[in-house]
Amino acid sequence: MLIPYLLPPDSSFRVGGVYGQPNLYAVFLTVSILAFFWKYIHSAHDLSIKKTKIFRFIPLVLVSVVFFLTGSRSGFLSLFFVLIYLLWMVSKGKYLCRDFKKKKEFFKISFFVIFSFFIAQILIFFFSSGALNRALNITGVSIEARFVFWTSAVLMFVDNLITGIGLGNYKFLMNSYGPKSYSLLGFVQYEAMGSSSWAHNEFLQLSCEGGIFVFFILLILLIIFFVKLFKILFTNKTQCSPIFLYSHLWLLPFIIQSMFSWTLRSPPLLFLFFTLLGGLLSQYPLKRIDISPALRGFILCLSVGSLIIIGIFFIQELKIEKFKKQLITSVGLENTFGEFAQLAADPYSEYRVLSGSLNRYARESLKNNDLVMVEKLIPYYERLCELKGMRWYWFDLAHLYLKLNREDESRFAIKQAIHLMPLEQKYWDFLHYLNVLVASRETGRPISSFYPQKVDFSLKEMTGILDD
Repeated sequence: MLIPYLLPPDSSFRVGGVYGQPNLYAVFLTVSILAFFWKYIHSAHDLSIKKTKIFRFIPLVLVSVVFFLTGSRSGFLSLFFVLIYLLWMVSKGKYLCRDFKKKKEFFKISFFVIFSFFIAQILIFFFSSGALNRALNITGVSIEARFVFWTSAVLMFVDNLITGIGLGNYKFLMNSYGPKSYSLLGFVQYEAMGSSSWAHNEFLQLSCEGGIFVFFILLILLIIFFVKLFKILFTNKTQCSPIFLYSHLWLLPFIIQSMFSWTLRSPPLLFLFFTLLGGLLSQYPLKRIDISPALRGFILCLSVGSLIIIGIFFIQELKIEKFKKQLITSVGLENTFGEFAQLAADPYSEYRVLSGSLNRYARESLKNNDLVMVEKLIPYYERLCELKGMRWYWFDLAHLYLKLNREDESRFAIKQAIHLMPLEQKYWDFLHYLNVLVASRETGRPISSFYPQKVDFSLKEMTGILDD
């Protein structure tokens, strides 16, 4: 962590920045690089000494190096498309055609961005060989996992075409659709059968959550935006104003990277997106909409009601944060169980509390052999598996069942975990242990008699093998 208590911790070599996630940080840095293009080309520079002009590119190089250190492939893709678009406009005389100095400045900036890429690769090479392999690897489980997430979103959309699955419900259905997506795709490694709260594609996720109505709204908005870009590039006979052009380009990284990540699920990036969208809309002629007194009253009531609902949610958020602090500082977890039960009974906080604290309760109760607490936890784990049956939730539940000698239920739980990830060896080991318990009981032999026996593989014991 670069700055304690200010920047989020990041154990990866990839830079996560203030967002704590490389792909999200890459969106912000892409917009920043475009802002450098705007500032350097269209803002006057008054530098008295010519030799110092080169130093004005240092901030650009620093930001660009950090951008490439994020290792965000979707970020690279969005920057590449934006630069290609600008380069195409320059070559077609639609941008900077009458100003050689500004055109020269454009190519200087482009050069320093490319130069920054090589600096980043040198840093990666010298400081982390593992990260170098990660940076050079253009295929792998993470890409295959995205295919699973995307296909799952499409299947959810088809199954719930009219109403959708509801906002925020993708994470609850992902585990049930994951195996279907894997079977449908056919080429994905089973290691890619991960679990995610996001579809890693905002268009697909919003479509499956909102149904066909939301799908058509998003499709129309995207068509309008890209038609505008197409007109700027091919239809307009004269140059458009630079601010009009960049107002469109600043939104492009959000759109491209939201097709591979959860860009618009980050509140800071969402705020930045709507700020830039407001700047874009201000470039078009204003349209006056007259609102009747009745409609004004309805909007006022709706606003007041929304504020009341937000206040209720805010109180719930305070309760959740208070519980988190109690969970961290409390010596005995049983002291916080009452607060846990109250929050788990509230639909707003249920999933967050169950997924964030159950594992700690389970570990503590198993460690202390507290069967009473284990008995209390099982209904909550069953509810968590019902909400979002992730394989590790089923694995924990299998442990709790076994602690209470409920072997049949433990077997069912561990088979659910195996179904979601057959390659996890510890799941098979757990199932094997359950089988050994049954064999021990039916044969009357102690469990230790089923353990692998030590075998001497010395050459003198291998009679008959070397005779030929």
